[in-house]
Amino acid sequence: MAAQAWVTLIVGVSAVVGVALTIRQRTVADKRCQAWQRITWCLDHTVSDEAGLG
Repeated sequence: MAAQAWVTLIVGVSAVVGVALTIRQRTVADKRCQAWQRITWCLDHTVSDEAGLG
């Protein structure tokens, strides 16, 4: 294989790995945000003076 083909392969693989890591990081951040929203919702309703479940 020519050097140019190796460089192209390495750049392509690096790009795919970068995209995969970005998607994974975004998924983890979204799950963390959703969990925090649920925790704050529960805490707000736990300490609320309202009698209803609305």
